[in-house]
Amino acid sequence: MKILVIAFLLSIAHLVRSQTQQKIVDGLSSDDSSALATIAIYPDSLRIDLLKACQAPELLIKTAEIQNNSSKSFRQIMDKYPKKEQENLWNLARYPELLSKIVEGGNKSKEQLNIITNSYPPEIQKIVIDYGRKHMNALNDIHLLSKKSNEEFDKLLATQTDDIKKTYHTLIRHPDVLSTLSSNIRLSNILGKLYKSDPEYTRLMLESMKIKQEMQRVKETEEWKNGLDKNPDAKKEMEQVAKEFIKDYSNDINDDDIYNISNEKKLMVYNEPPTIYHPINPYPYWFGYPWWYDFPYWYPYPYWYNFGFYWNSSGVAYMSLPSPFFIHWYFFNPHHHYYYPHFSEYCISHHETYYGSRIQQTAFNSEIHAWKRANEPNLPMGYFKPDNNRKNRIQELGRFEMNYLNSTKSVFGRNISRSDFLQNNSNFYPHLNPVIKQPQFNNRIRYPKQKTPTPFNLEQPVTPQSTPINKPKNRTDRPAMQKNNTPNKPRKR
Repeated sequence: MKILVIAFLLSIAHLVRSQTQQKIVDGLSSDDSSALATIAIYPDSLRIDLLKACQAPELLIKTAEIQNNSSKSFRQIMDKYPKKEQENLWNLARYPELLSKIVEGGNKSKEQLNIITNSYPPEIQKIVIDYGRKHMNALNDIHLLSKKSNEEFDKLLATQTDDIKKTYHTLIRHPDVLSTLSSNIRLSNILGKLYKSDPEYTRLMLESMKIKQEMQRVKETEEWKNGLDKNPDAKKEMEQVAKEFIKDYSNDINDDDIYNISNEKKLMVYNEPPTIYHPINPYPYWFGYPWWYDFPYWYPYPYWYNFGFYWNSSGVAYMSLPSPFFIHWYFFNPHHHYYYPHFSEYCISHHETYYGSRIQQTAFNSEIHAWKRANEPNLPMGYFKPDNNRKNRIQELGRFEMNYLNSTKSVFGRNISRSDFLQNNSNFYPHLNPVIKQPQFNNRIRYPKQKTPTPFNLEQPVTPQSTPINKPKNRTDRPAMQKNNTPNKPRKR
């Protein structure tokens, strides 16, 4: 009887403690909630490591300081080279053990470099053969900087337990995780305390969030697909956007799904779902992701991985929702809303259906929410109201932002306010006219730079059999510039 009473009291105590912990989680800010949802997506083994790391938040802060100094030094090395060469050097930096083999022992012949790179992806082999002799000094500097950063890191961990050392060395190989924890130190501190007081509850809480997100993802992806099939204009524009994305990032993103035939890159039509042929190494934590991304893009995945579909003999075959990186690129480049208003409207409508509960404030939906939140204070009341005219208002907004930017850039030293530009061209922007006299309209829209990388999990399908097709030509139906009212050719941000 005594044992039963004790067991009952213990269960009551555990219930009270769990309820208290749940209240803490429920009271998180929107940003912390999004970061928590991001953390929940990771595999359980990795979540255990990050929860252990959260019990020593001071190490997260000091590790981030090492990273900050190291990334600045790396940028100084990169700044000596044009962007194309920076892209190649940054890609080589994703393979620190390869850099060691290249630089140790001095210059190497082409045959030696071929042997060293035999097990690496073809695109990396090509860079090594060229840069292994052409830019040996740069590779040596990168190797030494990586070595120095690791030595500082080992010194930081010298007094820690073996378990903490192992944990942090594991997380270094997952820069997206470490970046999330150090960028959300308040949440990390809360998770560390929760895990210390009740490890089992904390693990179950995160696993439950992961399961809910996965169920939601499957349902949302199916409705995304069905909606596009019923909206041919949006679907057509989605394909056009995907081709523009490939053009913008043709040198930055994994080329597993691109063949180089007769010096002309050609898209591929897959007979079966595509897969990733080689493990995708992330950009190293010590150096950060490339400076030209305004989104935490640690893993350079293939094109289809980002826009969530591939082309097969029947047309479009869907795999998932577009990646958060793709959606961020799309929404925060204003010219997209002018040229692809049906797709913009479709994305926003889909977002409004699913954005709400905490577990949905990530990835696809959070990027659209951030875009709306950045724009709404400067726009007339109800500008994004869901009605039959919203598509036209979104297109007008994209047109205005493009033309205003072109106007301020076209003449050296020109500094016209947004209100003055709108007033001078009011006939072209009837939906924006109500805010001409409002002072907030002059505030430059500051698009948020995400600090929390959102993992984008996709099951690995079977190896494809593919047939190359000619890469689509650039669009020719874009209007020419006419004074201040018609956009110039879109430019990459």
